[in-house]
Amino acid sequence: MKEIIMFQCDHCKKKYASKYRTRDHEKECWKNPETKSCNTCNWNSYENGVRSCEYDYKSTFPDTYPQRPVMHCEAWVPSYEYQEEEDE
Repeated sequence: MKEIIMFQCDHCKKKYASKYRTRDHEKECWKNPETKSCNTCNWNSYENGVRSCEYDYKSTFPDTYPQRPVMHCEAWVPSYEYQEEEDE
């Protein structure tokens, strides 16, 4: 049996063999509040498997929305749920 060392994202808990790949991932992680993505935004609503934004900002969303969250959004507001998770 071999012991291996893994590196884990501080935000989504994904694991990588390389700390450099983990750092790169964290810069674009959807659950990292610094990326200002839908997953950490107060305007985000995710019900029945469908993502929606309650802020009227959709005209500038990329074609990949709602399948992929918007990153670095100008309308981003920190989610209260996310803040409570961080405080624990």
